[in-house]
Amino acid sequence: MEILKRAGTIFTYSLKIIKYPLNYLVVESRIQSIMSLDTIRVVARVVALPDKVEAVKSILISIVLPTRQEKGCIKYELLQNNADPRDFTFVEEWESESLLEKHLASSHIEAASLELKNLVTVPPDIRRYHLMA
Repeated sequence: MEILKRAGTIFTYSLKIIKYPLNYLVVESRIQSIMSLDTIRVVARVVALPDKVEAVKSILISIVLPTRQEKGCIKYELLQNNADPRDFTFVEEWESESLLEKHLASSHIEAASLELKNLVTVPPDIRRYHLMA
């Protein structure tokens, strides 16, 4: 197995040759991405006021593309709860704590935070995690 490292991601590469009767060879190769254990995972929850769901959804969607283009952003997904459409959750992964902090101080995040202020039930619940297994 070979291990390659690129931009905070570890890739494992394995090549397996399987010999079958009649001298047929099957080559099986697999590249597997294993995110580095030192990345920062974030789960951020936003709950809209009952009559403000569409406004909140619009604001949250507007920050997805610029955030995905930021340095250090590995994953940035926006989810909406099937059982409660007022409940939105971001699932994020960042290369480092410092790049996450830069994101949180970015102009589009600060603007969205101000816009959301009177549209949500409570301030966003932002939790940081590290990968355990």
